[in-house]
Amino acid sequence: MSLLMETDFWLKRWQTGETGWHENEFEPHLIKFFPKLPPTTVLVPLCGKSRDMVWLASQGHHVVGVELSPIAVAQFFEENKIPLVKKEQRDGFEIYFSENITIYRGNFFNLPPAEIANVTAVYDRA
Repeated sequence: MSLLMETDFWLKRWQTGETGWHENEFEPHLIKFFPKLPPTTVLVPLCGKSRDMVWLASQGHHVVGVELSPIAVAQFFEENKIPLVKKEQRDGFEIYFSENITIYRGNFFNLPPAEIANVTAVYDRA
C-alpha cells in the first residue's frame, strides 16, 4: 500500500466521522505518570483532536502536535475553545499557534527535524 493511499484512508476517516479511536476523556496513565515530568516541550505525533494535549498544556508543558487532517485540527481548537494566536505556512505545513499548543497540519513523516529540535518528551496514547 502506498503512503498516498494511507494518507487518503486517514483523511477519509475524518471526513466520514469514522474516528472510533478518539476518546473524550483524558488518558488515566497520562494523569498518573506525566506529573513526574517537569514542564517541557512534548511532541504528540498523529495527535488528531486528542484532549490529552489540553491536559498536558494545563500542566505547564508546551505541546507540539502533528496531524494530517484539517478537520481534526479545526475540531480540536473549536471543541476546546482554544483561541488561535496565529497561523502560518512553512515547510509544507500549516502551523497553528495558541498560547502553549502548536499544531503542525501535514504529514508527520515530512516534518523537518528542525521543527521539533526543542522537544524533550514524546507522548502517544496508543
